[in-house]
Amino acid sequence: MDYIEHEEWLPIPGYEGFYIVSNLGRVMSLDRNVPLRASSKNIRGQLLKPMIKKHGYYRVMLSKGDKRTDQTIHQLVLKAFVGPCPVGYQCRHLNGIPNDNRLVNLKWGTPKENAMDKERHGHVLRGEDHGFSRFTNQEVIYIRSFNGIQSATAVAKMFNTSHSVVLNIWKRKSWKHI
Repeated sequence: MDYIEHEEWLPIPGYEGFYIVSNLGRVMSLDRNVPLRASSKNIRGQLLKPMIKKHGYYRVMLSKGDKRTDQTIHQLVLKAFVGPCPVGYQCRHLNGIPNDNRLVNLKWGTPKENAMDKERHGHVLRGEDHGFSRFTNQEVIYIRSFNGIQSATAVAKMFNTSHSVVLNIWKRKSWKHI
Protein backbone atom coordinates (compact mmCIF):
# COMPACT_ATOMS: atom_id res chain seq x y z
CA MET A 1 0.00 0.00 0.00
CA ASP A 2 1.25 3.47 -0.84
CA TYR A 3 1.93 5.56 2.23
CA ILE A 4 0.38 9.02 2.15
CA GLU A 5 1.24 11.46 4.93
CA HIS A 6 -1.71 12.42 7.18
CA GLU A 7 -3.85 9.57 5.90
CA GLU A 8 -5.99 7.97 8.60
CA TRP A 9 -7.82 4.65 8.29
CA LEU A 10 -10.97 3.44 10.05
CA PRO A 11 -13.06 0.27 9.72
CA ILE A 12 -16.11 0.54 7.50
CA PRO A 13 -19.22 0.18 9.68
CA GLY A 14 -20.85 -3.17 8.98
CA TYR A 15 -17.64 -4.48 7.40
CA GLU A 16 -15.30 -4.42 10.40
CA GLY A 17 -12.49 -6.91 9.90
CA PHE A 18 -13.10 -6.92 6.15
CA TYR A 19 -12.52 -3.37 4.87
CA ILE A 20 -11.12 -0.02 5.98
CA VAL A 21 -11.55 3.44 4.47
CA SER A 22 -9.25 6.44 4.66
CA ASN A 23 -9.92 10.13 5.24
CA LEU A 24 -8.55 10.62 1.70
CA GLY A 25 -11.25 8.44 0.16
CA ARG A 26 -9.32 5.23 -0.41
CA VAL A 27 -10.79 1.83 0.42
CA MET A 28 -8.75 -1.26 1.30
CA SER A 29 -9.65 -4.86 1.93
CA LEU A 30 -7.96 -6.54 4.90
CA ASP A 31 -6.09 -9.84 5.01
CA ARG A 32 -8.57 -12.63 5.68
CA ASN A 33 -9.19 -16.31 5.44
CA VAL A 34 -12.06 -17.22 3.12
CA PRO A 35 -13.70 -20.64 3.55
CA LEU A 36 -14.10 -22.67 0.39
CA ARG A 37 -16.06 -25.93 -0.16
CA ALA A 38 -13.48 -28.31 1.25
CA SER A 39 -10.76 -25.93 2.44
CA SER A 40 -10.00 -22.26 2.92
CA LYS A 41 -7.96 -19.61 1.18
CA ASN A 42 -5.88 -16.76 2.61
CA ILE A 43 -6.49 -13.50 0.78
CA ARG A 44 -4.12 -10.57 1.13
CA GLY A 45 -5.60 -7.15 1.70
CA GLN A 46 -5.28 -4.61 -1.07
CA LEU A 47 -6.44 -1.20 -2.20
CA LEU A 48 -9.69 -1.46 -4.10
CA LYS A 49 -9.89 0.10 -7.54
CA PRO A 50 -12.94 2.35 -7.60
CA MET A 51 -15.41 2.34 -10.48
CA ILE A 52 -16.95 5.54 -11.78
CA LYS A 53 -20.71 5.20 -11.86
CA LYS A 54 -23.69 7.47 -12.44
CA HIS A 55 -22.99 11.21 -12.16
CA GLY A 56 -19.25 10.66 -11.67
CA TYR A 57 -19.39 9.12 -8.19
CA TYR A 58 -16.76 6.55 -7.24
CA ARG A 59 -18.04 3.18 -6.04
CA VAL A 60 -16.51 -0.04 -4.80
CA MET A 61 -17.89 -3.54 -4.47
CA LEU A 62 -17.75 -4.87 -0.91
CA SER A 63 -18.36 -8.48 0.00
CA LYS A 64 -18.97 -10.21 3.29
CA GLY A 65 -19.74 -13.89 3.24
CA ASP A 66 -21.75 -14.52 0.10
CA LYS A 67 -23.27 -11.00 0.01
CA ARG A 68 -21.85 -8.39 -2.36
CA THR A 69 -22.92 -4.75 -2.32
CA ASP A 70 -22.05 -1.76 -4.47
CA GLN A 71 -21.19 1.21 -2.19
CA THR A 72 -20.36 4.84 -2.90
CA ILE A 73 -17.01 5.85 -1.43
CA HIS A 74 -18.21 9.25 -0.20
CA GLN A 75 -20.82 7.58 1.99
CA LEU A 76 -18.30 5.06 3.32
CA VAL A 77 -15.95 7.89 4.33
CA LEU A 78 -18.70 9.80 6.15
CA LYS A 79 -20.10 6.71 7.88
CA ALA A 80 -16.64 5.74 9.17
CA PHE A 81 -15.36 9.17 10.22
CA VAL A 82 -18.56 11.10 11.11
CA GLY A 83 -21.19 8.45 11.81
CA PRO A 84 -24.39 7.20 10.21
CA CYS A 85 -26.40 9.43 7.92
CA PRO A 86 -29.10 11.28 9.88
CA VAL A 87 -32.65 10.61 8.68
CA GLY A 88 -33.55 12.87 5.77
CA TYR A 89 -29.94 13.86 5.09
CA GLN A 90 -27.61 13.07 2.22
CA CYS A 91 -23.93 13.42 1.39
CA ARG A 92 -22.72 16.82 0.22
CA HIS A 93 -19.55 17.32 -1.84
CA LEU A 94 -18.55 20.78 -0.62
CA ASN A 95 -16.38 21.59 -3.62
CA GLY A 96 -18.85 20.18 -6.17
CA ILE A 97 -16.48 17.50 -7.47
CA PRO A 98 -18.29 14.15 -7.21
CA ASN A 99 -15.15 12.01 -7.21
CA ASP A 100 -13.32 14.05 -4.53
CA ASN A 101 -13.98 11.77 -1.56
CA ARG A 102 -11.64 13.37 0.96
CA LEU A 103 -13.24 13.83 4.37
CA VAL A 104 -12.57 17.60 4.27
CA ASN A 105 -14.81 17.78 1.19
CA LEU A 106 -17.73 15.76 2.59
CA LYS A 107 -20.55 16.55 4.98
CA TRP A 108 -24.00 15.21 5.80
CA GLY A 109 -26.60 17.80 4.85
CA THR A 110 -30.21 18.36 3.96
CA PRO A 111 -31.44 17.98 0.37
CA LYS A 112 -31.91 21.77 0.34
CA GLU A 113 -28.26 22.35 1.33
CA ASN A 114 -27.15 19.88 -1.34
CA ALA A 115 -29.28 21.68 -3.96
CA MET A 116 -27.74 25.01 -2.90
CA ASP A 117 -24.27 23.48 -3.31
CA LYS A 118 -25.16 22.32 -6.83
CA GLU A 119 -26.45 25.79 -7.64
CA ARG A 120 -23.30 27.42 -6.28
CA HIS A 121 -21.07 25.11 -8.32
CA GLY A 122 -23.04 25.63 -11.54
CA HIS A 123 -24.24 22.03 -11.80
CA VAL A 124 -27.90 22.91 -12.33
CA LEU A 125 -29.04 23.09 -15.94
CA ARG A 126 -31.52 25.90 -16.45
CA GLY A 127 -33.45 27.35 -19.33
CA GLU A 128 -32.06 26.76 -22.77
CA ASP A 129 -29.07 24.87 -21.30
CA HIS A 130 -31.46 22.08 -20.26
CA GLY A 131 -31.86 19.39 -22.90
CA PHE A 132 -35.66 19.37 -22.74
CA SER A 133 -36.12 23.14 -22.95
CA ARG A 134 -38.81 24.21 -25.39
CA PHE A 135 -37.78 27.86 -25.46
CA THR A 136 -34.66 29.97 -25.70
CA ASN A 137 -33.91 32.68 -23.15
CA GLN A 138 -34.84 35.31 -25.77
CA GLU A 139 -38.21 33.66 -26.42
CA VAL A 140 -39.00 33.74 -22.69
CA ILE A 141 -38.18 37.45 -22.56
CA TYR A 142 -40.42 37.95 -25.60
CA ILE A 143 -43.27 35.93 -23.99
CA ARG A 144 -42.98 38.09 -20.87
CA SER A 145 -43.26 41.24 -22.98
CA PHE A 146 -46.88 40.27 -23.78
CA ASN A 147 -47.91 40.10 -20.10
CA GLY A 148 -50.87 42.47 -19.65
CA ILE A 149 -51.06 43.14 -23.40
CA GLN A 150 -52.27 39.81 -24.79
CA SER A 151 -54.12 36.91 -23.22
CA ALA A 152 -52.15 33.89 -22.16
CA THR A 153 -54.14 31.81 -24.64
CA ALA A 154 -53.21 34.11 -27.55
CA VAL A 155 -49.52 34.06 -26.61
CA ALA A 156 -49.67 30.27 -26.16
CA LYS A 157 -50.96 29.91 -29.74
CA MET A 158 -48.06 32.02 -31.01
CA PHE A 159 -45.57 29.63 -29.41
CA ASN A 160 -47.51 26.39 -29.91
CA THR A 161 -47.80 25.72 -26.19
CA SER A 162 -50.49 25.80 -23.50
CA HIS A 163 -51.75 28.90 -21.73
CA SER A 164 -50.64 27.41 -18.38
CA VAL A 165 -47.03 27.33 -19.63
CA VAL A 166 -47.31 31.01 -20.55
CA LEU A 167 -48.88 31.85 -17.17
CA ASN A 168 -46.06 30.02 -15.34
CA ILE A 169 -43.50 32.06 -17.30
CA TRP A 170 -45.36 35.30 -16.55
CA LYS A 171 -45.67 34.46 -12.82
CA ARG A 172 -42.01 33.35 -12.74
CA LYS A 173 -42.95 29.88 -11.54
CA SER A 174 -40.78 28.68 -14.40
CA TRP A 175 -37.77 30.39 -15.93
CA LYS A 176 -37.14 32.22 -12.64
CA HIS A 177 -33.52 32.84 -13.54
CA ILE A 178 -34.49 35.17 -16.43
